[in-house]
Amino acid sequence: MEEKELNWGLAYFDRFVKLFGNPINQQIWDKEGYASLQILTFAPSSDLLIFASIALTLYPARLGGTYEVFLAAADRLRDAPNILGRVLTIMLEKTISLGPGAFYPIEKMFPDFSAATGKTALYFTDPAGLDELATVRINESEQGKILVGMFISAAELAFLEENGATKFEEALTRARVDPADMNRKSIF
Repeated sequence: MEEKELNWGLAYFDRFVKLFGNPINQQIWDKEGYASLQILTFAPSSDLLIFASIALTLYPARLGGTYEVFLAAADRLRDAPNILGRVLTIMLEKTISLGPGAFYPIEKMFPDFSAATGKTALYFTDPAGLDELATVRINESEQGKILVGMFISAAELAFLEENGATKFEEALTRARVDPADMNRKSIF
């Protein structure tokens, strides 16, 4: 098992608390041979929950960098942390790079969710508006990044795969997509 200083977890926890307030719940995702992945739940407002990971930073070599992620959800709240935990566990186990532009298909794993929302993949990107708060440091030479996850439709996934993350990001910006709106219409 790869090991990284455990103060990454505290640094990211502190940053998430600064951004979203104190967590109201915690779920643990265990996978043999790996440290437990935590999904913390935050309630920054009455109509929004934030689900944030803790422990991905223990595996920068497997994920292609030092990252933790959060997912905002205004609907389908039971599904969101389960999907996030499962996707991140699979990405870690299969050594799938995480970073801006990374995605993972969810339609086969969560067919009821996909049918209800029209979303077939979980996409990761840089969070808009966080600027320097999206970078977490444990010392002068080591820094990690915070990513935001959002659910995307089959048409959006097809566009992403065909045109790449840069053009996809430009389309999302033009459409002013709210990452927390799981029931939004596809932009394509």
